[in-house]
Order: sequence, then C-alpha cells, then structure tokens
Amino acid sequence: EVLALVSRPAFDPNLFAHGISTKAWSALNNNPFHPMDDKAITGEYPPGSTFKIVTGTAALTEGKVSPEEKILDTGHHWIIPNGNSEGEAPGWINFKEALAHSDNVYFYEMGNRLGIDNLEKYARMFGLGARTGIDLPYEADGLVANRRYKEKNFEDGEWDLSETFDAAIGQGFNLVTPLQAAMVMGEIAADGKRYKPHVVSRIQTQNGEVVKDFQPELLSTLEVPENVIKLVQEGLHDVTKFGTAAST
Repeated sequence: EVLALVSRPAFDPNLFAHGISTKAWSALNNNPFHPMDDKAITGEYPPGSTFKIVTGTAALTEGKVSPEEKILDTGHHWIIPNGNSEGEAPGWINFKEALAHSDNVYFYEMGNRLGIDNLEKYARMFGLGARTGIDLPYEADGLVANRRYKEKNFEDGEWDLSETFDAAIGQGFNLVTPLQAAMVMGEIAADGKRYKPHVVSRIQTQNGEVVKDFQPELLSTLEVPENVIKLVQEGLHDVTKFGTAAST
C-alpha cells in the first residue's frame, strides 16, 4: 500500500476547477521543472547507492564474496582508479561494513567479480527495468544497464569494464523511478517478496457498501538464500547506527 506519494514541484489543482486561464496554462507548460509530471512514477533518475542492494545481493548469492571476506579500500580501486566520495579510505572492510558506509570501492570490486550480465540478471529479478504496475497512469519503465542497450544506442557498442563499475554503484546507464527505488527497499524489508504497489485500498458506495477491496498481490520472490536477505537487512540497519545515515 502506498501511504504517501509526493511530486515536486507541484501545482494548484484548483486552477482547473472552472476552466484554467490561458496565462496559468502557459505558465504550467513552460515551467522548466515540469510540475504536471508525476515524478514519483514517471521521473527516471540514476539510483546511486540504493543500487548497492542489488549488487550486494548478487555478489553474495553468486558466491563472489563471503560475508567475512575483507577487501582493502585505499580510496581508489586498483584496476580502474575510481574512488570514494571525498577521498575516503576506510581500509579493510567486509560486506556489512561496506553497505553501512556505502563504500564505492568495495562495490566496484563486486561489479568486477560479477560482470554486467549478472548485475543485469539481479536487477531484473528485483523488478527493475519494468513498470511496477501501480494503479496510476503513465508509469515509466526505468532502465537496467546492459550490453544490448549500449550496442543499440551507441556507435561504439562494445561494453567497457568502467561501465560495469558505474553500474555496480547505480550510476552509468541505470535509471529508476522513485517508486522503483522504494520497491527495491521494500523487497528487502519483506524478506524478498515483491508486491504490486497500489494507492486505492477499496472502492465503496456512498452508503459504505464495499464494491471492491484491494488485497496485497505478490508479484515475485527473490531467488536468493534467506541468509543473504538477512545480511542485507543487517547492513541496511547499520546504515542508521554508524553508517551514512547515522545520527551525529
């Protein structure tokens, strides 16, 4: 159930109540921030570090890393010199520490070990690159970084390792709607279950008679071990304890 959904900048719907003026209509249409677009479901943006949930789930499930293995982060990856924001260099870190601190270098390495095809596989398993099915019009699909997209849209269609690195931390070609980003978080919170989001709870008559009641609709379940979901949950919880969202 979607309990709150906001798009900014917004507009005053009262403008349309008795027929909108030419001046007001022109102002809305010429606003460079497109206030009439429902950005929560039509806006497509790089997911950034929220995508590390996908990368981490894939790496653990595919056995590319163990929860205990520590990777040395000196501030930059040793193959391609991509680094952390503000030049952070935390040293030896394991999975939960990397997720809690949203460590780029660790997840660059996970992308390196997985490859773009595995990253695409798990992103689609989470439901990315497709509409969630919410009961609202004009929902966007988003985009999962993949080889075919580059081959189709770029003259130099050969996939580069640097693009895998970008994809692993939610940059590059990856695009999601805010609703899709919430969906990914919801799947982890619901132990791997993906439900169809909806804003309508029920339809009833003026007399209170229920015409239709909308119940949770399970769309898919992540095909990953339970302990992987648990590790991701713990890592995300640590984000609020001592990670990037901790109180200072």
